[in-house]
Amino acid sequence: MYQEKRPGATADLLARIRWLLLLRWFAAAGLLIAITGTRFVLRVDVPLVPLYAANLALVLMNACYTLFQRALRKRAAAMRAAVPAAFLANLQISLDLALLTWLIHFTGGIENPVIFFYTFHMVIASILLSNRDAYLQAAFASAVFGLVMAAEQAGLIPRHGIDPLVARASPAVSWPDFIARSGALIATLFIIVYMSTSIVNRLRERERELENANRKLLDADRIKSRYVMTVSHDIRGSIGAVQSCLLVVLDGFTGTVPDKTRAMVERAEKRCENLLRFVRDLLDLSRMRATEQLEKKPVDLAALVTRAVEHARSPLDAKRLAISVENLASSSVLRASEGAMEHLVSKLLDNAIKYTPPQGRIGFRLEDVPGGDWLRVTVTDTGIGLPQEEIDLVFEDFHRASNAREFDPDGTGLGLSIVKHVLDAHGGRIRVKSEVGRGSEFAFDLPRKEAGS
Repeated sequence: MYQEKRPGATADLLARIRWLLLLRWFAAAGLLIAITGTRFVLRVDVPLVPLYAANLALVLMNACYTLFQRALRKRAAAMRAAVPAAFLANLQISLDLALLTWLIHFTGGIENPVIFFYTFHMVIASILLSNRDAYLQAAFASAVFGLVMAAEQAGLIPRHGIDPLVARASPAVSWPDFIARSGALIATLFIIVYMSTSIVNRLRERERELENANRKLLDADRIKSRYVMTVSHDIRGSIGAVQSCLLVVLDGFTGTVPDKTRAMVERAEKRCENLLRFVRDLLDLSRMRATEQLEKKPVDLAALVTRAVEHARSPLDAKRLAISVENLASSSVLRASEGAMEHLVSKLLDNAIKYTPPQGRIGFRLEDVPGGDWLRVTVTDTGIGLPQEEIDLVFEDFHRASNAREFDPDGTGLGLSIVKHVLDAHGGRIRVKSEVGRGSEFAFDLPRKEAGS
């Protein structure tokens, strides 16, 4: 059976089974064309009934495999799916080998060059299965092929030659020639399995090494994020204390403040506010990166967007910005971290407000992604837009577009990094469309359910 127990091994196997199913549908279509063309175009006398029966069997088996594979996908998150998935892969290859032998028997037997199609199945078995199962499939192919061809050679079953000049009851080749051909094919099958499994094993080992290295990097990043989170928390407290002292001075509780002194203190207080905003974003991002597992529950994203808009009513009114929320989704409820979703929506809304000139427009639209398993939220604005060459950089830490720095010099460059991290943590995706001077569109998709739920 399939031996790998590493994280994601079952999902990988199911993905490879999907690939095999796609190949099998192409094979069914190709076989139908080959049978029909051989008989009615090339005028070769081939037994249509058993060949078309094999084609129909291939279609029916593939339909059953597809239903089975879809059922397994729903169990992929648990190891419960590992054994059935391995069984499905073995079953497909074994039945394919039997079906191939059936087709060869009715189309010339050992003289048919299609016998080398066994090699393709050995490569597929080496990719899909464990080493042991791949060798067992080679042994099964050798046994089925050898028994049927030997029965033909001995006259125990009729030989269906495709050459009308050859007597169908006579052996196709001499016994020494038959043994040489069969031995060469069987040896080729085992050699192919050996070479293919060696290559696949090396690739899987490299994949495991990369996964381990990536896991170590993630652990190191979490440690760094915890350190940054601790430092940021302490810095925020100190800056907050400094800002409080400056506000006490500006409010006149320490006495009259000369105009020149007031101007300097106001500049310092503003700098403290900007620095607090930066530390707050850095603390939020570090906290998210330091968290290994988010606590998720059903969240109504439409209600969350409405709350975010109400909380931002003051800056919206100050710039006389028109805002609309359009919910076209069949359901706006998804399984997510409510706090993370609030960060996601608020950061996109804050960006839209900040970089949209007065009397502009901002819009939220919620809709179903075709298929129904995903929810799409599109945030549009009539703001300053983004240069095309910088769109791919907007989600990097501390990056600010060149025109954004000119429009508003105060910014942390972390808002969209937080957005991207939240989406990654929820298995989401985002795309950006923007044009300088005409506005931007941020469209993100989120799965309504977690994988396997």
